[in-house]
Amino acid sequence: KIGQKVNDLRVTKIDYKKAEVALSLRAPRQKRKLLSSFMVGDEIEGRVARIADYGAFVDVGCNVDALVHISRISQDKINNIHDHLKV
Repeated sequence: KIGQKVNDLRVTKIDYKKAEVALSLRAPRQKRKLLSSFMVGDEIEGRVARIADYGAFVDVGCNVDALVHISRISQDKINNIHDHLKV
């Protein structure tokens, strides 16, 4: 409400031309990893970001999403990827 005191604000953007400051109360996002920080054989966790006919793109904490090809989702034939993964 107006006049309420707010703590733990973060400055997210400053536009000097418009004399505007953008603030956030949310915790900062976790720092993104470099793709080169992963090694073949690593076991990692991720979140399905979007699904395509040929597989799923998974947010694994990098600047780019990783592709899980449809042939790597199940040993059985997959007719509908949405039966196996959800966004």
